[in-house]
Amino acid sequence: MMNMKSKIITVFLLLSLVTAKAQFNLKKPNLSIGKGDKTENHSDSKVQTYIEGAKASIEKLNAKLDEANWANSSFERGYASELENLESKINSIKRDDPNYKISDFEEKYKYFSNKQNEGLAKQKEENKKVAEASLSAEKAKEKEKFDDLHKKIKDEGITNVTHQKYLQKIVFSKTEISKTSPNENSFASDFQIASPIYFRIYLKECLYNTHVVAHDPSIIENQGGLWCKIFLDGKLAWDKSFALNGNVGKYLKPEEKKTLTTLGGILNFKDENLGSYEYIKTMIENENSLTPGNHSFRMEIYPKFMSDDRPTDELLASGEFNLNVTSNFVDRNNYVVCMPTSKKKDLELEAKFTARLKEYFIANKEKVELKKFVLRSSEWEIEKHEITGKILSKTMYGAAGLSKDGKCIFKVFSFTQFWDGNGYQSTISVESTGGQGDVFCDCLK
Repeated sequence: MMNMKSKIITVFLLLSLVTAKAQFNLKKPNLSIGKGDKTENHSDSKVQTYIEGAKASIEKLNAKLDEANWANSSFERGYASELENLESKINSIKRDDPNYKISDFEEKYKYFSNKQNEGLAKQKEENKKVAEASLSAEKAKEKEKFDDLHKKIKDEGITNVTHQKYLQKIVFSKTEISKTSPNENSFASDFQIASPIYFRIYLKECLYNTHVVAHDPSIIENQGGLWCKIFLDGKLAWDKSFALNGNVGKYLKPEEKKTLTTLGGILNFKDENLGSYEYIKTMIENENSLTPGNHSFRMEIYPKFMSDDRPTDELLASGEFNLNVTSNFVDRNNYVVCMPTSKKKDLELEAKFTARLKEYFIANKEKVELKKFVLRSSEWEIEKHEITGKILSKTMYGAAGLSKDGKCIFKVFSFTQFWDGNGYQSTISVESTGGQGDVFCDCLK
């Protein structure tokens, strides 16, 4: 009984070994070139040549696999060429002797082809890893270089406890807010439109440090700036660059962009301080919205580089207050927001000049309405020939208050009469001097 069991087990093991060997040969065929019906001499010498050629290619491919180096382009080309050679020989045998048992060669070809695909795939993955490692190292080097170039500098930092308390805020007052010793008790949230409104912006860092992260440090002093947004009653009323230079000089000097972390200014109708230009333009452009009563006023500051079209979305500071608007708040003697003052009262001249101006506007197709006119010269300016001293012409200047599309401006014009040898011609020549400004329409009533 035991002998029978032993025989059964022995037969089972032999079958298992045969099956395993068959499975192994599917993955890796016997690469030796044996004898037999597949490789013995063929009656057709041409076919025999193909058979010998196939056997030679198999030997070469087998040798190449023993020293495979898929990173070497020369090896890769040589292997591919030999594999193509084997395929060509197999196809030639099939063509010239369709009955020849070619399966052994085809199995070997498939094995070598799979090895090629496997080797190339692994090498591609390895190349990718090397490239990524190289790129990562290069990026790290570039980042280190960038970080070193765009390093922030030491500025004034937080200047006092009030600065810390109102960090990234804009505070307002009816009196000037000291940079070093601000008085919080003076901070207010209700103001009259015609009264000066002092403000101070508390930043977390100087303007240079704000811009250096993304811009060339060498040009920040000249191009690094700010952007101002003003909202009236919740509606965007101003959205432009914040003027750091004004009529009286620089509100923020280039070298101060590397130090100052707090900026002070005044919202008024004099255009002599930081913020006044934006305040004036906002009020003039939104005159129709300034009805008597209280209005909300909000101011926001953003970083803006001169070469950029728009500011970044980083809000640097903001603040708001209630603005009380009264009737007739405009000072008509204020040249900044109203018409220039008259220097001479001459009804006859004014009539001549205004009539000529209307002709000028028609001729130049300027669709404006002349609302007001004042003489800006007290006397005629006589021009004489620089050598002979003979009279050439006489000129006076005048300012015209103009209205167009609900907005008002003033323009300065010259009015000239030329000398013809016997007297001044009656024709009056009109030219714009280029002097002009936005004004409240209320000034032209």
